[in-house]
Amino acid sequence: MSPIPILILQHKKEVGHAKNTVRLLSLSLKNLTVITHDNHAVASQALSALLSKYRNPAVVYPTIGSLPIEQLKGHSKHDAYILLDGSWRQSRGMWLAYPDLHPLPHYHFTDAGSSNYVIRHTKMEQGLSTLEAVAYTLTQTTTVDTSILYRLQAAMQKNWRGPQHHLRKRKDK
Repeated sequence: MSPIPILILQHKKEVGHAKNTVRLLSLSLKNLTVITHDNHAVASQALSALLSKYRNPAVVYPTIGSLPIEQLKGHSKHDAYILLDGSWRQSRGMWLAYPDLHPLPHYHFTDAGSSNYVIRHTKMEQGLSTLEAVAYTLTQTTTVDTSILYRLQAAMQKNWRGPQHHLRKRKDK
């Protein structure tokens, strides 16, 4: 479904989570590669090898120098996108641990809207699941229909039977 390769750098604590949306992405995107941040040396080597395959990869991670991804308006000038999967704290740690990512172009979302991912709480009001972040990235950089990704996430949430205290508290509800 994705015409552009997607690379996920996933924190080791996210791998075994039952609410892991990267697992759904791996079932639905053929151009998806996941590198687990558990052994830094191995992950760095894998990341470097993957980065060498692309002419113009970009990172989707909000930094001081990042640009709005919405400016790409359905036409990607990049041949791969890299996203970080973890809590905001874990993602920041991964960003700092992989300086190979820093010189790449990096983007943030300015108009992604609220998350529909309610089975996992976060203090970040606009925090999206990794699935939602990938879908939004594809929507902004390609013409591909990402509705199947959102339906997969909705189906996972509908069948989830976890504790109520894990639910995201939404101000709009």
